[in-house]
Amino acid sequence: MAFQKGGQALTVTYTVTNRDPNSAGGIRFTNAVGINYTKQTLVNSTNFIWAIFQQTVDADKKQYTALNAFV
Repeated sequence: MAFQKGGQALTVTYTVTNRDPNSAGGIRFTNAVGINYTKQTLVNSTNFIWAIFQQTVDADKKQYTALNAFV
């Protein structure tokens, strides 16, 4: 996902890390949810928050380059 702020294009990198992929929960996460679905959920959550707080222009949005989820 990329957005423009201050004349510079920024890319937001979404990462998901399964910290214990061999545990019962880690295996279930991999099989039932997955990394790709979780990344898409992060993107959707970001867009939802921007909409709720009416941050429709890039100047209103907090500048960040990475969003990480650890399972």
